[in-house]
Amino acid sequence: MKKILCLILLSTILFSCSKDEPKLMVNTTSVSLYSGDTHLITTTNGTNVTFESQNPYIAIVNETTGEVTAMTIGTTIIDVYSDQGNAKVEVTVNKKYNTFTEPCKDFTKTRSQIISMYGEPDSETDSGIAYAYDDNVHIADMYIFKNNKIQSSTAIINQDYAIETMKFLLERYWTLGEEDGLYMFVNGHSKETITMAVVMSKMSGYKLYQVMYFPYSSNTRCNVDNIMLDESLLQKFAEFKE
Repeated sequence: MKKILCLILLSTILFSCSKDEPKLMVNTTSVSLYSGDTHLITTTNGTNVTFESQNPYIAIVNETTGEVTAMTIGTTIIDVYSDQGNAKVEVTVNKKYNTFTEPCKDFTKTRSQIISMYGEPDSETDSGIAYAYDDNVHIADMYIFKNNKIQSSTAIINQDYAIETMKFLLERYWTLGEEDGLYMFVNGHSKETITMAVVMSKMSGYKLYQVMYFPYSSNTRCNVDNIMLDESLLQKFAEFKE
């Protein structure tokens, strides 16, 4: 009987202790942002608090301050760690621009597969095919093939929509900046995660811009050491456009 009473008393003490332990409290459990927006995650009772993003390509977070910066469209989790336990904050980055439909970016596709997907091309050569569109923004798509696989796909954009196209790309890719009129982007946040490069440039002699997509490799001109979210790039682009 004494043993039973002792067990009951011990379990009551343990239950009371665990019940009284403070849990980590965060100011929000989910947040919705646009690319470039920031949001501060705070705790009301946390000590030794650190923050980590599960997918920095979508949203990055300052490890110590908890300031989140929205990067590209998607959803990720910010893990919050502390002496009081852990918490999770869901960050959703919404799209604001639907400027054009991007061409096929699956570089394993063959010429015949692209034709099967999009129909007979409006023009064709040994090395590539092109589709013309009756669209004030998105003028055409071009595909270049090598060894019967897509080497590059290109969207042709009316220059009147160049700034909007830049914003469209900035909310989908990380920028490397501008060099000699080439505006460069990648689809990852580190050398290990990048598989594709995107380059936007003015087509000489035309009131058009081209947005070219191609597989990323170590030989690609883009310098991935300069990955950034650079809002000043829009101003540089506006000046260049003039």
